[in-house]
Amino acid sequence: TNARNFPGLNFSRDELREYCEVTAGLGVKIEVEAFHMGGVWNAMRMVEKGLMKAPVWVTFFLGWKGGCWTPPTPKALVYMADHCPSGFVWNTSVMDPSEQWKVLSTAISLGGHVRVGMEDNPFLKPGEYAHSNADLVEKIVRIARDLGREIATPREARTLMGLKKSK
Repeated sequence: TNARNFPGLNFSRDELREYCEVTAGLGVKIEVEAFHMGGVWNAMRMVEKGLMKAPVWVTFFLGWKGGCWTPPTPKALVYMADHCPSGFVWNTSVMDPSEQWKVLSTAISLGGHVRVGMEDNPFLKPGEYAHSNADLVEKIVRIARDLGREIATPREARTLMGLKKSK
């Protein structure tokens, strides 16, 4: 697709630069949403230009279908994790009820982090909706502990992401 098909949209990195400048001015940490490795590449460019500072918090969105997407498979996650640059802290979100827990377990096993909730994937298993976000969090906490990973405290999570102390 080219810009002629979308009048008024700017396909340059000017918008990304502006996001970086505005959020830095407001003291807001950007979450880099990477539906494919191009999202990581663009974030690397913003770091190289001094517009973003490490640690960069990046979410790999797997199975979120659209014009640019990454399949929800452990193999796809391993590729993204292996190609994530130093100074980036990654987590993953999976929008596929049958693959979600396998891919999230892989993320935990690789030393990455995970994102769960009704927005990401509302299923405890295919066809079974969670009653709340808490149901999904409880399940991933059990999985993480079964895999030998402890859950970060809020303070540890803020440090990992490079956030300031909460007041």
